[in-house]
Amino acid sequence: MNSAASSDVRRYVIIGNGFAGTTAAEQLRKHDPACDITLFGDEPYTLYNRISLPPMLRRQIPEEKVMIRNLAWHEQHRITLHLRTHVERVVPDERVVEAGGNSYPYDALLIATGGRPNPTGKPGADGAANLFAFQYLDDTRAISKQIDRSRAAVAIGGSFIAYELAEAFASRGMETHWLMRGPRGLHRIIDEDAGALLHEAARADGVHMHYGEEVDSFVRSNGVVTKVRTTNGKEIEAQCYAYGFGLAMNTEI
Repeated sequence: MNSAASSDVRRYVIIGNGFAGTTAAEQLRKHDPACDITLFGDEPYTLYNRISLPPMLRRQIPEEKVMIRNLAWHEQHRITLHLRTHVERVVPDERVVEAGGNSYPYDALLIATGGRPNPTGKPGADGAANLFAFQYLDDTRAISKQIDRSRAAVAIGGSFIAYELAEAFASRGMETHWLMRGPRGLHRIIDEDAGALLHEAARADGVHMHYGEEVDSFVRSNGVVTKVRTTNGKEIEAQCYAYGFGLAMNTEI
């Protein structure tokens, strides 16, 4: 019987070491000093602040300011942390989690797996070396490196992520294009008056705004995108491309 009835120590398993999962582990330790806590994360990093990734991309803060917890913190709080670990299966009847060929029993389970960026779904996107989503620390590092070797960049999407990308590109001196299929940036969030203010602010920063333009395809050469082609026939050449098309929740488990 895998339950607390057979032991005085309650066993908690948490899948996802983002803010929700790590905070839950911290509170469990605070309120149950004797409990056993196992925390899984599929990235190689302890908890970091994703809200700080845009200022990191703009080089307003260093990477160390993005990190919230380190390995020593987990050891101090007696939280068993498994990084780079994908949980394959939960067996509710047996109250175990399976990961990396091992089984981890639990008395209570929290699934806090968050979401992942939606892909572009456009021809030429898959595997392109200079086309990026913007969600994780590794994304931020990769985009920043590409900016350093680029002259022009394209932010794609009308989302807040695309706004952050355009702002980062412009702040680092790039010829910046912001391409979206909607009538204005952030059109699901702000009204026409606010959209006009956003347009003027972007233009003042030198951003080229492209409204009512949807990506048709990414034109590639040797695995690198050389230009984006829109459904209206517009072509924009650049060396760095990044997009924000929302998230798909990680519900597979």
